[in-house]
Amino acid sequence: MTTRDTNWPTGYPCWIDISFDTEHRRLHHAATFYGELFGWRVEDGDDQYGGYRMCFKNDAAVAGLMPKMDPGQPTQWLLYLATDDAQATAAAVRQFGGQVVVEPMDVGTLGVMAVCVDPQGGYFGLWQGKEHHGFELIDEPGSVGWSDLLTHDGRAAQEFYAAVFGYTYREADADGYFFIEQDGKVVGGLHQAPQDVPVGWLVHFNVASRDASAQIAQELDGEIVMTLDTIAGPEATIQGPGGEFFNLVEPTNNFTL
Repeated sequence: MTTRDTNWPTGYPCWIDISFDTEHRRLHHAATFYGELFGWRVEDGDDQYGGYRMCFKNDAAVAGLMPKMDPGQPTQWLLYLATDDAQATAAAVRQFGGQVVVEPMDVGTLGVMAVCVDPQGGYFGLWQGKEHHGFELIDEPGSVGWSDLLTHDGRAAQEFYAAVFGYTYREADADGYFFIEQDGKVVGGLHQAPQDVPVGWLVHFNVASRDASAQIAQELDGEIVMTLDTIAGPEATIQGPGGEFFNLVEPTNNFTL
């Protein structure tokens, strides 16, 4: 278990959130789904921040849910990478072939955020923390334990993220999977995915039991896409109530921050 009350170092995964339609109470149903699946306490939306709903595990902030601002906005977990200077990091994203789709903007007194796309099409956020530092808890059942970048061009993805964030990489297996390292610490994984798999960051939530949690997700109208055994431990890919994908992992090896 890792707890934190200061900003995460540059390049570290530091927060996640997801947007849902408000029609037919979809945001409400999503809050119920994740609340019951992970034991989260989901706060009511704050009008000051567009109805953004903070999610807590054991009174520690672990994720955010919010209404869609644009009906065409995809429903997917957005992983934020920490930065000390969102403007400078956004400029580096553009310099090395990515796009900035939401320019750095102040989120009240909480911090500065931006949304970017890497050259392979994977979305990620930037977060420059002020009052809100990001994850207050990771590696505990019901919180984020891992994130994988799925890409169709592993070498190009490595070059982009190394240029923007200073990442280095260590080969983990012969199937195109690499550990992402920052200052010698493992902060995630990079996987050369098949062409029919969408690119982007896949968030993994720790659970005490892969099978039990997958069954709960299914009973809550989620879908078990597949189960697999990995070097991290037993995993399941789940499709949530808005069509979003995420993994459950029952960790038997600790590759966390």
